Amino acid sequence: MAGRRQKSHRAGSRRAGPHGARSQHVHETPEQMRSRVLGAFERWLDERVPAGRAREDVLYTVRTACEFKDGSLDSPNPSDWSPHLVDEIIGDIFPRKIVGVDSEYIAAIVPAMRVYLDFLAETGRWKTGNDLLATRRALDGLATEVPLRVGNPMYQGMAGRMMQMAIDQGIDLTAEGAMDEVVGRFNAMPESFRRGLTPGDGLDGFVQAGEDDEDALFGVDDEDVILDQGTALALELALRGNDIDFKRPISVEIPAAEVEAAALRETTLVAQARTMVDWVGRSRIITRDGALRRQDVDDLLPRLGIPDSGWPAADPMWEINAMVVPWVTTTRSGMLAMKGRRVRQGPLAGIFESADDAVTQVEIGRKAAHLAFDLLFGDARLIESEAKVHVLLLVAFSMASCRPTGCNLATLLSFERNLGRTDFEASADEYDVMELGVTVLNQLRWLTELGLMDQTDSVARASVGFRPALVEALQALEAPLEVSMAVGAVPLLEAMPR
Repeated sequence: MAGRRQKSHRAGSRRAGPHGARSQHVHETPEQMRSRVLGAFERWLDERVPAGRAREDVLYTVRTACEFKDGSLDSPNPSDWSPHLVDEIIGDIFPRKIVGVDSEYIAAIVPAMRVYLDFLAETGRWKTGNDLLATRRALDGLATEVPLRVGNPMYQGMAGRMMQMAIDQGIDLTAEGAMDEVVGRFNAMPESFRRGLTPGDGLDGFVQAGEDDEDALFGVDDEDVILDQGTALALELALRGNDIDFKRPISVEIPAAEVEAAALRETTLVAQARTMVDWVGRSRIITRDGALRRQDVDDLLPRLGIPDSGWPAADPMWEINAMVVPWVTTTRSGMLAMKGRRVRQGPLAGIFESADDAVTQVEIGRKAAHLAFDLLFGDARLIESEAKVHVLLLVAFSMASCRPTGCNLATLLSFERNLGRTDFEASADEYDVMELGVTVLNQLRWLTELGLMDQTDSVARASVGFRPALVEALQALEAPLEVSMAVGAVPLLEAMPR
């Protein structure tokens, strides 16, 4: 489809009478109708745009948009375009399904669709009843959004993210058997890791409101958050000492790219990623599911500063979150490249060696931080009966950590001390809440070990390098945040796909 001209031949004139060729269109299949209209568009374009890449990009974009429109939305008429259809196809479906394209093509998507709307209007094909001006406005409104979404894993569906992962790893998807290898490797990974590898899926279900909004994570508009008795008790006990209100916005500033990148370069996470790149060197063997071999895991754990005593007789590498994060950071960013059963240093192996490319460093760092946060949410879902309150506690402490005063861990630390006492007594419900609170405390400590959170005494704050990624994740949950951007800051993702 890309780069090829697809010639179509019409059966008659548009002015044919009721018994002429135009009446035959009633019996067209969707494919025939699309071929007829796009054939006319190609001939119309021949008179206006010279042969070359620009013309081929226009044809490819329009043909793809019309195919998505039919296949994904069951809307086969290529002349039927409303503001809603533009938003759905260009703003949502394109980012989810288009992978492996360069920035020049991405920038040409919206202009190509503008040309197509001109064609429909000029040739009388625009469907009566659709507001042409409103549709143009909807398209123009996506001009700055589409380049931010296409190729961004946070806006891709699982299939798109998996293919993007393969491209990032240097796999030639056109090679025979390449996709079979990618799919096989992906399916062999543990479910918890697949959720982390495909961000956006791990939080589903926790932000869905019930019919009466009683199960919403946060209140709707000015309504109060309504919690069941057990959840309310858990929050009251665990958040004691923290002034956290799910309805009162927390003000957060996102620093300039240079500041954020400098903070990331000082994190343990980035240090581990650089160690991993140096350790791989020219080449290392990997397993069928894209992990390191057990003997290599044992060799690498102490190099990364991860005590192997914490993972006695551990299962494959995917079970060790502390290794998963730097491994995925390097293999998805281009610092390392996997092909077949080998991993090698990639084109961005030395990306963190200097401050020359702060924006790229920020993008890599945010993806890594998202993965760490998603893994925590994946852990929170393991015990279904505790999932809701566990997620709420993670969100509450994460929100509080974004404040200048940070989040107060004194209550969680007291839980830890009391649970270690042989003479401590509590009700069953209180005991369960305290155990869960200590779990959350250990999760926050893990973020501190990665350098994503700073902890002094009983106060924890999201580090400068972690705060922007954390804000993105919290915004996806519609957490009450008032975000300001410093001059030169890398824009945040304002929404994440459901």
